[in-house]
Amino acid sequence: MCWVAGNKDFFMTRRPAEITTELVRAAFVSKNRKELKRLNELLQENLHRKVSEFDGVMAYTSNDQPTLIGYTRGASHPEYAKIKNPSDVKSVEEAFCLVLPDVVRKP
Repeated sequence: MCWVAGNKDFFMTRRPAEITTELVRAAFVSKNRKELKRLNELLQENLHRKVSEFDGVMAYTSNDQPTLIGYTRGASHPEYAKIKNPSDVKSVEEAFCLVLPDVVRKP
């Protein structure tokens, strides 16, 4: 998997309450630039609240074709990866690795 190489970490935890499903949907699915900016601001703010493991956000949508979406704090846009064959583990794994946010926080 992509996180074995050391440049990516995958850690799941409860997201901050301010990062709502509606905000993520508006930023990623509706591609609302204002909401993407707000999402980035919230990710930056959480650095100072001892929630520094939030380098980004990942989401899944099944609109049209199953798609994984990833956003790294500070990036200009989210990354989108369509899952070619949702029943094939390799296909899901490839999409996952394409959108997994980079580690951008200081060690």
